[in-house]
Amino acid sequence: MTDEFYPQVPEEPAVPVTPEEPAESVPVPTQEIRPTMPPVPPAPVQPVTPAAAPAPAKSHGAATASLVFGILSLVCCCLPVAGLILSLIGVICGIVAVCKKQGGMGIAGLILSLIGLIAGIALCLSVLTAILHFDEFKEALMAKIQEMKDSGQISEEIDEFVQKIVDELLKRFESIKETLGG
Repeated sequence: MTDEFYPQVPEEPAVPVTPEEPAESVPVPTQEIRPTMPPVPPAPVQPVTPAAAPAPAKSHGAATASLVFGILSLVCCCLPVAGLILSLIGVICGIVAVCKKQGGMGIAGLILSLIGLIAGIALCLSVLTAILHFDEFKEALMAKIQEMKDSGQISEEIDEFVQKIVDELLKRFESIKETLGG
């Protein structure tokens, strides 16, 4: 039997037995002799300690809320009430996030909310100004239409169409002015 790990012991040549000599008794091995390795000592046993619980993740709730409300305030800045409410909530969350030192996301949310707030206020002011000064705009528009009609640049059909549009706008703006109390 050949084994890679254990070298084979060479066999000794057989000794011829002659009748004059008494036969020697040669021990015949019945098993293959292998070199023995010293026993491996057992590994040292170390006490098992429980793993430490992971530290709780830092919460950036105010920063995330500020960023979300800032983006929503930019999208909704053309809606006067919704845009302003979302902007104010975003500004408040952004200030809380900056005070808690929650990183750049809080600053970005604060900036976006402020931009949305400024855009919403500017839009509301421009709409209110347009409503309050619609009479002046209407008079200027009617004067320009009359001037173009007198010079022959506008036909009678276009004049009637423009007059209908202006009258409809005037009715709508008057109802808005009454709603606002002006």
